[in-house]
Amino acid sequence: MEATFGYDPDDPWAVRACFREPLGRLVAWDLSRELLRSGTYGLSGEGEVRLWPLRSGGRHEYVRMRLGRDGACALVDVDRADLRSWLRETYDVVPDGYEADRIDWKTERARLFTEE
Repeated sequence: MEATFGYDPDDPWAVRACFREPLGRLVAWDLSRELLRSGTYGLSGEGEVRLWPLRSGGRHEYVRMRLGRDGACALVDVDRADLRSWLRETYDVVPDGYEADRIDWKTERARLFTEE
């Protein structure tokens, strides 16, 4: 299954993971950047999203992602080294702990309190 990951510094806590199913349908999941990072080291997540390092040949070569509910989930294996490298690039753009500095809080506050 083809997968692509996207990061927008203006939404600094999130990562968009897009998966192309065998019949061509695109499925997108918005995931926490920290959840992905944690999943490269150990069990991470709860509910519909869980990640953990997967051993192959005695080493952690992949991160297994379990997406969806019991009975209706997908298991996706992502190259651990590639994912960690890509995540490092996102932390170069927005360092850990500086995510809130990227948010336009005035706009967010107005959006929260605007009546529709």
